[in-house]
Amino acid sequence: WLSVANYSGGSLSLLPVLQNGSIGKIAAQVQHFGKGINTERQEKPHVHCVIFSKSGNYVAVTDLGIDQLFLYPIDKNKGVVNEQNAISTKVTAGAGPRHVVFHPTKKYVYLIEELTGSISVFKWVENKLTLVQNTIMIAASNLEGNTGADIHISDDGKFLYASVRGNINEIRIFKINKNGTLSAIGKQDTKGINPRNFTIAPSGKYLLVANQSSDNFVVFKRNKKTGLLTDINKT
Repeated sequence: WLSVANYSGGSLSLLPVLQNGSIGKIAAQVQHFGKGINTERQEKPHVHCVIFSKSGNYVAVTDLGIDQLFLYPIDKNKGVVNEQNAISTKVTAGAGPRHVVFHPTKKYVYLIEELTGSISVFKWVENKLTLVQNTIMIAASNLEGNTGADIHISDDGKFLYASVRGNINEIRIFKINKNGTLSAIGKQDTKGINPRNFTIAPSGKYLLVANQSSDNFVVFKRNKKTGLLTDINKT
């Protein structure tokens, strides 16, 4: 199955991936409704990110426009999205949920919020999302021109990385504690402007950043034991 976030339309789509690799017709579509308090960015629903849980039985959906995070159950045999049994939670009004990641081994979900530049940590137990921490990456005095962008977790589940973009262009580095909460341990300038997206290499030895506005792609060496990044002059 292929899940798609429709930002302008405020919906998510589920499509089958056929045996020859091509994409079939839409099997299911869920439409969101409403708006948020930010009249410029939240005038209607804006589904920004959709990802499958590790089991593939759920799809996590962030809606920047209505300040909500959803976990929709999926019937993988029929391609059905179960809207009636969705697990959902509201975030701080005006936060603007952007990207979301699942912890690889524990029942925690991590959400980066674009408009407030914050990270919310949720515990996922018994069909309920419970907020356990909200970490502010951008001081209120620096919110003008700065937003949160991308978020990823190392495969071993020990470290979380999040990008801040705008006037501040950094990868923020966090240790993931045993109780799922985050502790800030470092930051790395991205050597460019607007780190819209980044990824951790499959080996775990490198972190690669795409700086949209400066048109450069930067490789940093990653210490798998400490989680910290080192600039190796690869651009």
